Amino acid sequence: MVSFYGDYDTTETVVIPFNAFSSDDPSISITVTDLISTDVEIYKDGSTTERNSVGHSGVAVDIDVDAVAGAHWVTIDLSDNDDAGFYIAGSRYQVMIVGVTVDGGIVNAWIGAFSIGCTLRPTTAGRTLDIQATGEVDANMTMISGDTTAADNLELQYNTTGLIGDTFPLRQDQGASISGGLAVRANMVSPVTVIAGSEQNIANTTASNGFYWTGDDDGGGAEFIFLCTPADTTAEPGDLHFEGYYDEPGAPKTNGASVYVYNFQTATWVLHITLTDAAADEIHDVSLTHADGAPGSGTLEGRAFVLGDVLIKFKQDSPEGGNACLLIDRMYVGFISAPITATEIVDEWETQSQADPTGFHVNVREWLDIAVTLSTNNKPDVNVNEWKDVVVTTAVPDAATTAAGLHATTNALISAAAIRAAVGLASANLDTQLGTLSTHDAAAVKTAIEAGGSSLAQILEDTGELQTDNIPGTLSMIAGYLDTEIAAIKAVTDVIPDAGALTTIGTDTARLTTERAAVLTDWINGGRLDTILDAVSGGGTTNITTETTTIESKD
Repeated sequence: MVSFYGDYDTTETVVIPFNAFSSDDPSISITVTDLISTDVEIYKDGSTTERNSVGHSGVAVDIDVDAVAGAHWVTIDLSDNDDAGFYIAGSRYQVMIVGVTVDGGIVNAWIGAFSIGCTLRPTTAGRTLDIQATGEVDANMTMISGDTTAADNLELQYNTTGLIGDTFPLRQDQGASISGGLAVRANMVSPVTVIAGSEQNIANTTASNGFYWTGDDDGGGAEFIFLCTPADTTAEPGDLHFEGYYDEPGAPKTNGASVYVYNFQTATWVLHITLTDAAADEIHDVSLTHADGAPGSGTLEGRAFVLGDVLIKFKQDSPEGGNACLLIDRMYVGFISAPITATEIVDEWETQSQADPTGFHVNVREWLDIAVTLSTNNKPDVNVNEWKDVVVTTAVPDAATTAAGLHATTNALISAAAIRAAVGLASANLDTQLGTLSTHDAAAVKTAIEAGGSSLAQILEDTGELQTDNIPGTLSMIAGYLDTEIAAIKAVTDVIPDAGALTTIGTDTARLTTERAAVLTDWINGGRLDTILDAVSGGGTTNITTETTTIESKD
């Protein structure tokens, strides 16, 4: 097995030791007799092409290290770039000796391997990770994304020193100062304390409108102290807002001004903003803490202050000979009040509701801007003066209702009593009303009708409906009559001959009918009967005896 001798960078030297032994007795070390640097071949990433360099530069051989027979090593200088680009990060290398004499025989053998930039390793050689007994690794970073300043700022943020500035994260004490209260802006108060220079127009700092407070150096430097007082002395400073710039009219424009806030806990002016020459407003928001508010009354550099005040200083870095000045368009301190509790909110709402119904509040004890009086059950009465977008103009009446649910003439809401009266209910308890309804069945209703002198038959007759005492019996009687008649007919027809006989009877009947018609024609309708009747009437000269004899002879 070939040994791996570690991961390196291209500035280091690799040392690969190996041993040579007697072919007859492996316990006997043998000196390699003809090993030189050109016998050492170096391969890269499994390629069969070895490093190509003049005289194998950067490779050295040491036989019998420290005069110990059979103990040898090869050193490889990775900074040697004779074969340009051969040694690069991310590659792995294998080392072989070729054609060397060991114990009288020619030997070719792999002697070791190494890599460049393939494993995690410290930037500075010799440094290691500090691992605790419980397995945690200590991190000691000097750079973040190649930036040492970022690492330093991170250290300051978490080593209890803290940072203040527009680009820094919120500190714990700053976060604690905004634990839920309301932020209220407070403007600078007059006058401004002038330590050096001159100033004017402090009132211009109350709005961002292009009108400026100016502080001039007057050729001898500029230094001013501003004071800001909160409306509530229990509130804590949370933020300093600044809009303005430093104007340096003369060359070389390398001067500037600094903005400080006084820290009453450390009794020092703490730098927050650095201004350099500019021609337009710079906007800065600086986080403040409770330490920036005065814990009581006192005087600092000629400026008196009281509980809760914040002191702000603007100072030119070095005096100017010209008319450099500081310009402020807007500056204020945001103060944060103590957190408001639910009890305080409820108390304030109730107070405002009762004392001033026109104020902003949400309270069940008020309705339509009128304070509500609690009834005997300690529940609020609710009075409504509008219904379906129609304003109620009069008191609630007990009267008829309309489809809109309002009084027909007054547009007033209908009371419960009026609704009960309209539907005929004597009381508001519907269960009671339902309990008085009749529970008689149909038989009881029939008995009651008959007791009143009438009957169901009479009622039905009055309505024009068909009546019968016993319709099912009548239908049964009709069915019996039909059965009797059908049986009689059947008795006659059952003895009638077969179909042929009936045909014969039919034929004879037709013939008889024809003969009958001929006889009738001969006898009436101008026939013999008419002749006899004429003779009887005496209206003619016909001899009846003769006519009768004639008729008989014809017969």
